[in-house]
Amino acid sequence: MHTRTNGGFILEQFLIALLILCAVLPVFLSQLQTIANLYVRPADLQDAIAITQLRHIFNIAQNITPSGSTLSFQFRGEEKILRISGENLILTPGTQYVLTNIEEVSFASEENTVILCWKRNEEESCAALGVLE
Repeated sequence: MHTRTNGGFILEQFLIALLILCAVLPVFLSQLQTIANLYVRPADLQDAIAITQLRHIFNIAQNITPSGSTLSFQFRGEEKILRISGENLILTPGTQYVLTNIEEVSFASEENTVILCWKRNEEESCAALGVLE
């Protein structure tokens, strides 16, 4: 003789667990999406970081000379050149990538300020780098 007194209790536990899962799952997935977005760095953010780093360099640079698609200056007693190579703006000697996946770059001086302009995906952007002495 077997009695089936616990049969409905397991079903109740399953339904309660399913209800809790349904309530918690959307919150978990939204937080997972937020975390995933933190690891994606859009090009605008990378460009802003690169421009900030260049501004720090130009704060102590000397003899800054913009000329078309290159910019030469002295940094800590060493002659440096900022130029485009392939699709990247690099700082030489050595090879420090500053901006990547760009089509063209130009340097100009307007009212004693060095201006960097670059083109990526048919969109042109410009930023002031520093003041000429």
